[in-house]
Amino acid sequence: MKKSYLHTKKKTQKLTLMMIPNSTSKIRQYAFSYKIIAAVVLALIMLTSMLTFFSTRYFYVNQDYQNLNRQLITLKKENTAQKVKIDYFASKSQEIESRIAKLKELENQITKAIDPKAAEAESMSVVSRSADRDFYMPEVDEADIRFVDELLSSQEKNIDELFDNIQGKITKLEKIPNSMPTDGRLTSPFGDRIHPVTKKVEFHSGIDLANNTGTNIYASATGIVLFSEINGTYGKMILVSHGNGYSTVYAHLSKQLVKAGDQVKKGDLIGKMGSTGRSTGPHLHFEIRENGTPIDPQKILVK
Repeated sequence: MKKSYLHTKKKTQKLTLMMIPNSTSKIRQYAFSYKIIAAVVLALIMLTSMLTFFSTRYFYVNQDYQNLNRQLITLKKENTAQKVKIDYFASKSQEIESRIAKLKELENQITKAIDPKAAEAESMSVVSRSADRDFYMPEVDEADIRFVDELLSSQEKNIDELFDNIQGKITKLEKIPNSMPTDGRLTSPFGDRIHPVTKKVEFHSGIDLANNTGTNIYASATGIVLFSEINGTYGKMILVSHGNGYSTVYAHLSKQLVKAGDQVKKGDLIGKMGSTGRSTGPHLHFEIRENGTPIDPQKILVK
């Protein structure tokens, strides 16, 4: 077994390290100056300090990394959950818009059946509101969407039944000649009057609406054109049957845009105002007949 001895020589300021073996081997000795020893000790201290510093830094950096990694995993889960929620509400929003569109279509059909011109004006208003909506979209939270979805779902069956019921009524309304056939001023009402040409009292079987030649003439209700030719004192005339006992007459036209057998819908353009036949100026003679008997149009027309 080896033994080590430290021997200090003050004169040389060195530290001698002697190694004496148990055998007869030669004794070995190593001399180190104090400066070298001090430098080595200092280097060891610095190395130990650096190792301690970097080990500590690594520990905290690793802790931060682990924390950030856990946060990232949590955020990914939340992001996935949010995406699922967004997709769900996007789907629900589309369903709600579809249901609202269905109701809007029902409203438009009812409005059109009652008054086609009002329906056209409403359509323009809807386009305007749709354009405005592009500039402002109110925030809608989850509770709002769920509330509307549940409300519409609970009413959907009733809406479908109502839709089917009203569809039948709409069909009937579209065949009632209550829509104004043209724009113009009333120059002669229904009933007895002094005829402007003969100057005699005669029964006037319709109303006269005066305007400029070429003014549009529209079908007052849905039906089938039975006659579209020249008819004596009526001049160029159109007769439309509405299939419910009602028929309408449009006389003194300058141009007929439909022919016998054509299907027309309420509000369709069918002719142009004129002064053909026995007439004193451009106007429309408009009649409503119920089971062949003329009735006062002003009692039915919606102005």
